[in-house]
Amino acid sequence: MEGAQERPDIWRAVYNNFKPHGALDNIPPNVYIKMNKNSSDSLLLTDS
Repeated sequence: MEGAQERPDIWRAVYNNFKPHGALDNIPPNVYIKMNKNSSDSLLLTDS
């Protein structure tokens, strides 16, 4: 079981940081979030 979490962690990092998503104008989710975090129509919920 040692290292069992490593593969999902790698997949998650690639999926969120590098893989283009068609619904997000072909950019990765984390890039999209950074580009739109101050947008008035942002879907991010923050406590600020």
